[in-house]
Amino acid sequence: MEDYYSEFQNFDNFAKHTDSIVSSIKELDKELREGGISLVDVGANDGLLTQKILQSLASRHPNIRVYVLEPDQASYSRLKKRFERDGKVQTDNLGFQEWIESYGAHLEGTVDLLLNSHTFYHFPRDDWQRIINDGYKIIRSDGRHAIIIDSEKTSVNQLKQTLDKLIGKERKTTAYGDVLFGRDLKEFFDSNGIRHEHRVINQPIVIPANEDSLQNFGRVLGFIFRYNPRDILRYGSEPVQEFMKQYLSGENYSFP
Repeated sequence: MEDYYSEFQNFDNFAKHTDSIVSSIKELDKELREGGISLVDVGANDGLLTQKILQSLASRHPNIRVYVLEPDQASYSRLKKRFERDGKVQTDNLGFQEWIESYGAHLEGTVDLLLNSHTFYHFPRDDWQRIINDGYKIIRSDGRHAIIIDSEKTSVNQLKQTLDKLIGKERKTTAYGDVLFGRDLKEFFDSNGIRHEHRVINQPIVIPANEDSLQNFGRVLGFIFRYNPRDILRYGSEPVQEFMKQYLSGENYSFP
């Protein structure tokens, strides 16, 4: 999972990914009760997003309690170190199902916000209903389950068609998971009669117009589209740059 971690860091540098999500969570927080709320972050990677969310909510929720889950050992080591002196945060080197089996009964009906940020494509679709049901068990009646997943309606995702043609049959599902978008989750909710609300997180991507940044952006595309990053660089360099010309503004490429 070291590749996953490094590509996530690259992506965050270009897109200010965590900052965009934090702003959205802070907006969602207006719908939650005041006081000592509890938050569960599933698949938190190194905990950077969790830490920023915690900081943004601290003034309204000084007694917030946070449970942070990360099944990957390397990522969990970073996460644990980040929160080792924070008494408000409990970290667990567990996947969601294992965690529910250990703590679900104890936390039933007490969680104000359950967060799945870019983790749903790691779960087999056959497990989605169970995950939703397990979430219902621990969330308060006035709580929220926030699921953040990629949208297909972005300028960057227009590159996907070009890359599909270039890489074609050589494309494989990697450890990053399948390519899933918000529409896939919406279809699942609609077909199963699950009440939900759709919101858009605006996340512009800015890339300096130099060779090193373009190479790194190729790796980021691998992260976004679940391609092997080496395939992006091997097949996609010239077409990617050609596509990006229309987004060149001054010394940066800016994707809305």
